[in-house]
Amino acid sequence: MLFRVLGPLSVERAGLALSALMVRRLLAALLCRPNECVAVEGLLLALWGENPPPGSRKTLRVYVRRLRSALSEARIVHEPAGYRLIVRAGELDSDEFVRLVSAARTAEPEQALALLSEAIKLWRGNAFEDVREYPPVADEARQLDEQLVLAETGHARLQLELGRHAELVPHLTKLVDVHPYREELRGYLMLALYRSGRQSEALEVYRNTRRLLDHELGIEPGPELQRLHESILRADSALEQSIPPNATVPRELPADIGSFVGRAEHLKALDEMLPEPTAPVVISAIAGSAGVGKTALAVHWAHAVADRFPDGQLFANLRGFDPAAPPVDPASVVRRFLDALGVPSQRIPSDLEAQATLYRSQLSGKKMLVLLDNAYDAEQVRPLLPGSADSLVIVTSRNRLASLVATNSARPLMLDVLTEPEARQLLAARLGQEQIAAESAAVDEIIARCVRLPLALAIAAARAATQPNLPLEALAAQLREERAFDSDDPLTHLSRVFSCSYQRLTSGAARLFRMLGLHPGPDTTISAAASLIAMPLPHARQLLSELVQAHLITEHAPGRYAFHDLLRAYAAEQTRAIDSDDDRRAAVRRLLDHYSHSAVAADRFLDAQRDPVELPAAQAGVILDEFADKDEAMTWFKAQHQVLLSTIRIADETQADTQVWLLVWAITTFVMRQGHWRDWAAIQMPAIEGARRLGNAAWQAYAWRSLGYANSTMGDYETALEKLAKALMLYREIEHQSGQAHVHHSIAMVYVRQDRPAEALEQAKLALVAYQAAGHRMGLASSLNTVGWYEAMLGQYDEALAHCHQALKLLVELDHIHGQAATWHSIGHIHQQMQQYEQAADSNEAALRLYRELGDLYYQGDTLERLGDARAAMGDHEKARAAWEQALAILTGLDHPQASQVAEKLSTIWR
Repeated sequence: MLFRVLGPLSVERAGLALSALMVRRLLAALLCRPNECVAVEGLLLALWGENPPPGSRKTLRVYVRRLRSALSEARIVHEPAGYRLIVRAGELDSDEFVRLVSAARTAEPEQALALLSEAIKLWRGNAFEDVREYPPVADEARQLDEQLVLAETGHARLQLELGRHAELVPHLTKLVDVHPYREELRGYLMLALYRSGRQSEALEVYRNTRRLLDHELGIEPGPELQRLHESILRADSALEQSIPPNATVPRELPADIGSFVGRAEHLKALDEMLPEPTAPVVISAIAGSAGVGKTALAVHWAHAVADRFPDGQLFANLRGFDPAAPPVDPASVVRRFLDALGVPSQRIPSDLEAQATLYRSQLSGKKMLVLLDNAYDAEQVRPLLPGSADSLVIVTSRNRLASLVATNSARPLMLDVLTEPEARQLLAARLGQEQIAAESAAVDEIIARCVRLPLALAIAAARAATQPNLPLEALAAQLREERAFDSDDPLTHLSRVFSCSYQRLTSGAARLFRMLGLHPGPDTTISAAASLIAMPLPHARQLLSELVQAHLITEHAPGRYAFHDLLRAYAAEQTRAIDSDDDRRAAVRRLLDHYSHSAVAADRFLDAQRDPVELPAAQAGVILDEFADKDEAMTWFKAQHQVLLSTIRIADETQADTQVWLLVWAITTFVMRQGHWRDWAAIQMPAIEGARRLGNAAWQAYAWRSLGYANSTMGDYETALEKLAKALMLYREIEHQSGQAHVHHSIAMVYVRQDRPAEALEQAKLALVAYQAAGHRMGLASSLNTVGWYEAMLGQYDEALAHCHQALKLLVELDHIHGQAATWHSIGHIHQQMQQYEQAADSNEAALRLYRELGDLYYQGDTLERLGDARAAMGDHEKARAAWEQALAILTGLDHPQASQVAEKLSTIWR
């Protein structure tokens, strides 16, 4: 059954006719608050407005009976205060709309655009279009309509950021017609027109806006629209760039639990800690019990107070007790938090302590809520604590974290199992008060056998909800049938509940559940799950849905599924007990093939010029992820980053050596470009050992070179040279010319960082010779540019120009835009050093055009600074000022320290 309220009210189900207006109004009122009790007074208001007729309550009961009969299911529950309509997950289009919009907020631009497009397509008109005469339906409809406008506005903004200007104009024109007073939409339309080469039309939009606002409201356009108008008038080149993002406000909280109940005293205690957060709050379990709802309480309260923290919310699952993986290194969490806070990768230092300092400085003065879930101990938490008292940290753990309480003044909040009334309330929220009241004795037994643990009760309730015709006595009997336990350990009782729910799964879902215990986590996708069991995607999706309905896994983000760590341990236990060694090994091999082949495919989009790697055929039954472009590939790597690191560990433990090396090779470009230096270094040793076991010297050499490069980037130059020497020795032994060239190039970079330019030039020339010998044209072109740059460092300008122009010619033949931009950049620098300022300006302008084509903001800013330097040296202060102003705007937007250097140059122009 599908309830559709985003337009005229409709119910999609075979044979259902729902035409009576008053019954439709009743349904609309109940759908405004699905799965919640709607008071009789509210229903009367929705049906007749402020003046219901005499006998309206009796008439309401008639309409309820008619609606019950039409739905043909036990959907409407009568409660003392009113009525509740049971709506299952995926049955209400407005819930799906809200879910998609929420997911878009934390997604990468391309994925966010797709999610918003899907959300907007759900609309067929105004919300509750034909039944919105009276409140509360009218109020709910207006709120939904406003959410649609916000979604459409966000959708337009993303299209502008992604450069889709011309195709956006018709849609924005229609939106402006529908919402004429939305200045943000009018601004987007002006910008889309301007970027489409329609400057006069963009200015006409502003003139029409000004006339409308003056005539209808007696006001002028807002300051942002006025500034945009002025920029278009003067054809400001900054308008050609994507809209600079607003200050990044992370919204990382997991979805709230809609049926959260109880814990009133704990919620009150948390509320009393506001509005002056001064220390972390540790939510831990009494006696270390798992499954008592620590995460649910923390997430629910965090959502309730999120508006008190306008600078955002950060979330990390520290996996302190995950049986499939060691606790998360806090260094990796700090690094990911910096990404979430919008710090450009170029600004993130390689040193861990420097990263932690930068993280604290980013939070300084901000009101941020940081939720650290499943912490193992205090040492895992301390590096993630802000340095000021403006932000609030909530930590959940099975341990009490006494040292955090003692040394960091953390406030403990101990959590026990639910009280009996709370346990009943949880079951009633999911199954309905009528059923709970009707089978009181069975409910008592279910609560007792679940020992009042929220996790166990939720799974039991999900079991009952998936079989609405199953009496609760039958569920109690199923729990009773499980083998008796003498232990009072709550985990023993949890295992009984898990077993009861697991035993009732279909055979396919049970097999998938077991095999998911082999997945290293922290989460999985449909394609990875399908690969585990060698099933087509639609079948895997269906089985995952069954597991979600049974509350054995959760879909914490669209298409991404996760376990509670206790359920992961139970699944692993079941697969060891039931599945053969061969079946488990085959499943793991398919999983490794899924990730290694998908990662190699994604890497090809990140660096198409990279030396190709030989890829063995994937196992039968493996489902591979596919990518349309570089943006999709980068989005995939960001989402799978932690999964890939865990997969490398599993591949290493099982000595799946080929997959180890392929995974490390494929993720290298991503971790290098994103500045995950420690990850980059850490994964190389498994690759080296795997290549050694395979007897593949070329693969060993590559991993040693990559490790040396990572060490160099982190400032450990002596170690870097040591690792690079090992790589060079291996490449020489197998007479691998291009490999030797790569290593010489890397050694040269280390020498430059050590301020040893003469030795760097020597290594660059050795690389040049080796690339020539190997016939490696891309390497040759890059090496020619590098040699030229190092010659310029030593004052050998004529030789430097000759080498750079050779590089440029070859790069044009190869159609390598980034290499051409970098070489023009070098040529401009050389001319500047030679005091040939006009040639320097021309070269930098050539580089700038290419960097704009590539969308590389940092190098646009850097090149604009150099262009300003050349103009200033020529005495053209007006053009120098214009270039430096553009550079300052870009570098400030990137929060890059180079911005202060440009600002200083601008200040000198007026002295």
